[in-house]
Amino acid sequence: MKDLVTLEAFGGTGDNHILDYAARVASLEIWEIDPACEPILRRKAPTAKILITDSIAQLHRTQSRYDFIIFDNPMADYNDHKYCEHFDLFPGVFEVAADEAVLALSVVTRPTPLSRRRAPHLFNEVHLRRRREFYGTSTPDDVGFDEMARTYHRLAEAAGFHVDWWFGLERSIAHFIVMKIRRSCAAVE
Repeated sequence: MKDLVTLEAFGGTGDNHILDYAARVASLEIWEIDPACEPILRRKAPTAKILITDSIAQLHRTQSRYDFIIFDNPMADYNDHKYCEHFDLFPGVFEVAADEAVLALSVVTRPTPLSRRRAPHLFNEVHLRRRREFYGTSTPDDVGFDEMARTYHRLAEAAGFHVDWWFGLERSIAHFIVMKIRRSCAAVE
């Protein structure tokens, strides 16, 4: 990890996992929309470059390329229904990915009793519609890792990338899908 140029696109206060890897990567850039989080992030990740910005808008502005990209995004629709999960980051994420990169995406497969208690806004009408469209599914409230991976493979291929490997990692409410992508030879030429 010591050579990775890293982007954490939804930094929050850095409580979830930033401290697990911040000191191990070559560089870390953190994007967070809430200015109240900035002093906390600066204290927790003092060597990181921190931008207070709309992560999705910033994705389309940045000229940087990253080896390790983490999207620990909200798990429903947000910003007055403008965005949903990490869906609006595609296909732009491929524009900021290095020729070989690892993506870690927060995902939610299905509601659980815990998620219903802690995040009652999950799976409202807007959220379900966006999940149906993004994953191309008739069961937007129950999308497994394999079904999600097929969507990310399709998106990567359309952007000139190949998915070398992927895995799903379960957490309490949201989970991660982690995938290694590589720009295809034809896309490099």
